[in-house]
Amino acid sequence: MPPKGHFDANNHQTEISDQLRESSSTTEGRKGEGTRAEWIENFHDECSIKNSDAKDKIGIVTGNWGCGAFGGDAEIKVIIQWLAASQALRPFILYYSFQEEALRYLDQVSGWIVSHGWTVGDLWNMLLEYSSQRMKGLVVFYSLKNGKNVEGENSTGE
Repeated sequence: MPPKGHFDANNHQTEISDQLRESSSTTEGRKGEGTRAEWIENFHDECSIKNSDAKDKIGIVTGNWGCGAFGGDAEIKVIIQWLAASQALRPFILYYSFQEEALRYLDQVSGWIVSHGWTVGDLWNMLLEYSSQRMKGLVVFYSLKNGKNVEGENSTGE
């Protein structure tokens, strides 16, 4: 299954999907509903009772938490989460980028990946290549945005 979706790095929240879903970015509970995890679990249980196909409609809400204070790479984090969501057959990811500068090309890069028909395997292999070249100072999105693989060759194999 190819990774699919939509990113908009200029917005506070970003979605990788065909549908926009609004969600609070906090993990605090709502009045009388407990934590965010409990709310999601209760929602999932209610949907399962009403519609056995509901589990196929539940996406993932995530972001680049841990990339600032802990020095993580926001570009790698979003790609890994996109791969995981695709493998889990989730219909969308709502990604909170918090206007991270490193993710400014997220929309362009995801569009390029989708338009070129990349599969999860293709994106995974690119990530493996990138990880072996990371010490050279390459940037994932820059390489993809310019149609190059991480070794600087044209992504079409030329």
